Amino acid sequence: MFPATCIKCHHRTFSSQSLCAECWRKIQWISDSACPHCAHPRNYTEVGSFCGYCFDKDYLWDQAVSCFLYSDFSKDLILKFKHGNKPQLARPFAHFLTQKLRPFQSEIDYVCPIPLHWSRLFHRHYNQAELISRHVCRNLSLPHTPDLLKRDKRTTPQGDLSAKDRDKNLQNAFSCPSVDHYSLTGKTVLLIDDVRTSGATFNHCCKLLKLYGVQKILVASIALVAF
Repeated sequence: MFPATCIKCHHRTFSSQSLCAECWRKIQWISDSACPHCAHPRNYTEVGSFCGYCFDKDYLWDQAVSCFLYSDFSKDLILKFKHGNKPQLARPFAHFLTQKLRPFQSEIDYVCPIPLHWSRLFHRHYNQAELISRHVCRNLSLPHTPDLLKRDKRTTPQGDLSAKDRDKNLQNAFSCPSVDHYSLTGKTVLLIDDVRTSGATFNHCCKLLKLYGVQKILVASIALVAF
């Protein structure tokens, strides 16, 4: 009664909640040979090494993965999911991300989505990062801890801000109210969001978690804005 269709072009496809062959080819997928620190698919990066871009950046996480580049072709998928009331896209996005995270499955202790401020959650009705992380945890049998971090400040949307203004915008934006309920010392935490741009949001969350003794932090996003 309900044939499988492509999540991008809505044409008939063989697999439900996936991409058709044509759209799959047009997505700029990030290979496993990408830089393990910034996840950018740089051709001159050797497997297991950091690219030159990372040496100029103060990234506080230990490893980063992303599924595909945020491009003219892929951005409408992200925007529909984020602002177009399409929570059903969380399942295929989580499937893509699960494949990237499977090699780290055994070392992850907690999985935390980047939180939304309550006012933005009220208008959007769901936190897109939490929907993705919930499916990822089910796929990989990992503990989901969406209450580990809280966004205390309603920040200005980051999209049109410079890197410096993004960092300033996020000052004191997050807290860790449930720290007493979790044993964070020496643990590995996976942070999940839909898109990573400058990395400022992830960086502020990493700084807070490391203050509480987290030893290793992995950051994961569906899309990565090219830089």
